[in-house]
Amino acid sequence: MQRTIKITRRIGIVMAAASPAFFGGALAACACLALCHPLRAETLEQRLRTVIEAHAGVVAVSVKHLDNGEQFAHRADEPMPTASLVKFPVMIEAYRQAGAGEIDLAKQVTLRNDDKVPGSGILTSHFSAGAAFALRDAIGLMIAFSDNTATNLVLDEIGLDATAKYMEQLGCPNTKIHAKVFKRETSIFPERSQQFGLGSTTAAEMLKLLELLHQRKLVSPEASDKMKEHLLKCDDRKKFPRLLPEGTKLAHKTGSVDNVRTDAGIIYSPAGPFALCVLTNENKDTRWAEDNAGDVLCAKIAHAVYEHFNPPPPKADQKEPQAVRDRATGKIALSEYRTGGSQDIDDEDAAADSLPELQPHDRLAGPPFVACRAWAIADAQTGKLLWESQSA
Repeated sequence: MQRTIKITRRIGIVMAAASPAFFGGALAACACLALCHPLRAETLEQRLRTVIEAHAGVVAVSVKHLDNGEQFAHRADEPMPTASLVKFPVMIEAYRQAGAGEIDLAKQVTLRNDDKVPGSGILTSHFSAGAAFALRDAIGLMIAFSDNTATNLVLDEIGLDATAKYMEQLGCPNTKIHAKVFKRETSIFPERSQQFGLGSTTAAEMLKLLELLHQRKLVSPEASDKMKEHLLKCDDRKKFPRLLPEGTKLAHKTGSVDNVRTDAGIIYSPAGPFALCVLTNENKDTRWAEDNAGDVLCAKIAHAVYEHFNPPPPKADQKEPQAVRDRATGKIALSEYRTGGSQDIDDEDAAADSLPELQPHDRLAGPPFVACRAWAIADAQTGKLLWESQSA
């Protein structure tokens, strides 16, 4: 049976384990305390769970680095409301039909007064009845400005049930638009309309669509490129873009209703692109305000993922080298660390770039060798202090 022993200092915790027979029957462990910035030790899961658990509402997240494959998922297979995020799958179906010759994206569609619906967009408030424009322009308005009237014009051309059918073919059976925008009487999925509103999806399915888009396999390479161009023009800056470095490129689509905030897209970072989907529901904060908690949550998650894949460089006053013993040779090698935070480390200590040569083997009894200025080893079950050093 193994027991866990903690070696602690104010700047960190190191876990080690030893069997009762080790060190001549004494319960002990040996470890070298790396001086690390707290955030660098966090996994992607640790970063995101902290943010997710602090939110007053239901949250689903799926993220994947599109180069190295690192990913995280939280409630990713749970159906959630999309709000206007479902307009992304509507665009996919429109481009599929165009590629199959079923519709012509250059076709002129004419705006009528009966087509105008409230909410986001510019057609209802800025265009007169009789205005005509290409279907591809209606798609552009649907994505860039989340135009509700433009969305209904697109749905009139492709058919209301077509999007769900194609999503099923792509392996996304939970991704559906239920009705025309602000026209619940047109619903083809009444129960889902009642439960989710305009549309529904899962974070995992949305991530799948984004990955296909990145691979240029969504409909076709040409269609993927055109759809990405639309997504790059999304004008909602309250969610993913909010906390990202200025100039960060992202192709995304968002959604907002009173108690729902959503965002999904590809964020292009120096360390490579990553796909991210955040879906929220039953949010306590239903305000239409700049600091709406659902919007801010989307921003915080995007920022946390960005910093995980692109850790900030050490500050000027942070020392880089620290001595770590090679357990095989007994020699001292240098490894990177970051002091960071409010740690009580003397500059003279932190700047040490070498330690004396040591014997290659530790004795199997008594205190172990550690390359730390201060350390303690205790039995985790009894709390008894086994060894300690307070030389710092």
